[in-house]
Amino acid sequence: MKIPVRLLTCALISLLLFSCKKEKKDRPYYHFSFKLNGNWTTWSQGVADIKPDELDNSKTNLILNATSDDQKEIFDINIQTDGPDFNAIQYTTDNPAYITYISYVKQSATDIEFYAVETAAGRDESVYQVNITSITDTEVRGTFTGNYLYENHVDQTASIKEGEFVLPRIK
Repeated sequence: MKIPVRLLTCALISLLLFSCKKEKKDRPYYHFSFKLNGNWTTWSQGVADIKPDELDNSKTNLILNATSDDQKEIFDINIQTDGPDFNAIQYTTDNPAYITYISYVKQSATDIEFYAVETAAGRDESVYQVNITSITDTEVRGTFTGNYLYENHVDQTASIKEGEFVLPRIK
């Protein structure tokens, strides 16, 4: 009698585990995904580039750019470091040793909203961490976490708490 009870218990646990609603949907290999106001958004259009700064070749820029399928939203992460190399490590927007800039742009029928790492009045500082986990000749991978981006012209915030990316490199 113990075997059928165990089989039934295992079957129920398997059913529960595999039928649970997953927060992240299947994603294309190259993607830029982020959680905007509590909901995951995944875009398949994006690129990564690592190159010397055009105005100061003693600095190196990492540029991550993703665009929504309808071309009405853009997410940018730009990191500038000293020297010719760019390393797969953690970068934060509040570290003066390098520049980390993050923006989210949304176009509506009548306006363009430009959200960036900027502290809104009466709120905690807007801070993000970008973890570059892998850089190869063909792609850049990583994750990011933060609290919010601020649009100062309309005094709104976009709650973008986390994200991940696998983007092809421009050659």
